[in-house]
Order: sequence, then structure tokens, then C-alpha cells
Amino acid sequence: MGGSRVRWRCHDTPLPASVLRLRSSVFGRPSAVGRLATATHATLPAVNDFLRAGFALLYTRFAGLYDLIARLVSFGEWQQWGEMALTFIPDDARVLEVGHGPGHLHARMGALGHAPIGIDQSAQMGRRAKRMLITRGLSARLARADVLRLPFPDAAFDCIVSTFPTDFIFQPGPLAELHRVLAPGGRMVVVPGARLIGNDPLARLLRLAYRLTGQRDEAGIAEAARARFEAAGFRFWQRHMGTPRAAVTVWVLRR
Repeated sequence: MGGSRVRWRCHDTPLPASVLRLRSSVFGRPSAVGRLATATHATLPAVNDFLRAGFALLYTRFAGLYDLIARLVSFGEWQQWGEMALTFIPDDARVLEVGHGPGHLHARMGALGHAPIGIDQSAQMGRRAKRMLITRGLSARLARADVLRLPFPDAAFDCIVSTFPTDFIFQPGPLAELHRVLAPGGRMVVVPGARLIGNDPLARLLRLAYRLTGQRDEAGIAEAARARFEAAGFRFWQRHMGTPRAAVTVWVLRR
């Protein structure tokens, strides 16, 4: 296990002793695709700074509004977009969700018979996810953890899932840790975003907003992502899934 010893906090009951080692806190919450687009295309820095600040508040102080805002900007499909990851999670896999947010995907995995472990920085999101999981009679194995010092032994998981992650997903340090805790032959499933496909005026307006702020799967982003992931020792595949209003991108990485 890499990294120095750090303080840890758990959103719920302790994780199994065979898995748990250390804990701390991580990431903020703007789009990873948007950040990669900033590195590969011209975007609006002031707008991106504003969005980063807004996402940080939405994920912490105003976490209670997260689901409402997510539904509005996705025409109610936000949870469906994230659930596209489920297709790629093997049966009986030991699953780690990185950035569990309000816990919707975590709950779906639990309902399907998985027993995932989830990590997130936001204490507010941890509390919301824990309440929701317990209300549904599901296990809430949630923690705050530093993606640079994951509190798990080598090869602890068969599958890692992350939906709408921040730009940590492209950084060498976090990728090295994710690679370390993933078992040989395991997979990491990332849903980086979705592209609205409707032609009504509101859909066109939202597409314009995504384009102006880099929150879109622009040409070349997949290849830029491939380069980052392959440099970290992963094999990369991109898949496209569909909903009534969007084309959803899924990246599948093999260790």
C-alpha cells in the first residue's frame, strides 16, 4: 500500500478488516471530460472557473439540490446515464465505486445483488447516500478516502466504477492507485458524460451551453483519454449507449 498514514473517517460501519487500511478525503466535482476538453480545445476559462465553484457548492453546502439540478440539465435522465455502467459490471465482482455522490448507482448495484464499497470526499453526500441506502434496506459501506492513498490492499477489487468523475480520473497519481487496487484482468468502468440528441429548443440550448463550457465529448477527447489511461497501464475501449434523449459514453478499462 502506497502513501503515508493519514486520518480516516467512515460514513457508516467499518469496512471488512481484510479490505480496510487507511482513510482520508479527496476530490471536488466539475466534469472530467470538460477538464480534458480544456486541455485539448479552447474553452471559456471564466465560465469554467464559475462552474467549478458551483459544482463544489452543489456537492457540499447545497447537496440537497444536487438531484434537482441533475434532473433539470439531463431532462430527468441523469440516473439512467450513470446506470449505463451496470452493463459492464461482472456478476459476483468485488466492486469499488469512486465518487458515489448521492448513492443512486450504489443503490442499484445493491439491488442487483452486488455488495459495493463506495468512497467520496463530500461528508454531505456521504450522509445522504447512507440515509437512502439504509431506508432501502441496503448495506451502506461508504467511506471518505484519498484517491492518492486508497485504503485497500493490492488487487482488492475486480471492478471499479466511476460516473461523471472529476479530472482526478486522468491524473497519474490517482490512476496508479486505481491500477494498484484493481485485480489483474479486472476492469474499470467510467461514464464520463452524455450528449443530448433531441432537437427541441431546450435541448439545443443545453447543447450550446455544454459546448461553450467544454462539458461535451468533443472530437479527440477519446484519443486523449486513451493516451492517459494506456500510460497508466490500462487497455482502453469506448462504448456508446443510448437513452431516449442522449448518447451516453462509457469507457471500459482493463488492467
